Amino acid sequence: MVIIDMVMPRMDGEECFLKLKNINPCLKAILSTGYSLNGKAQELIDKGMRGFVQKPYRVAELSQLLAKLLAQENAS
Repeated sequence: MVIIDMVMPRMDGEECFLKLKNINPCLKAILSTGYSLNGKAQELIDKGMRGFVQKPYRVAELSQLLAKLLAQENAS
């Protein structure tokens, strides 16, 4: 599971996600950003990001999302 921010130095979250997905098509990634889930963030979810957590977030919130996504994987 990879947590990718929308805004990063050298490349943005979309470019990072697509490059990682090219390396591993089964990549599981969560988008973390201060932006709301619309526009560019929604586009990334539509491209295969498994989840979204809006910053600032609490560790408990991230833990719950990770647990949910990992449980979905184990059920598959």
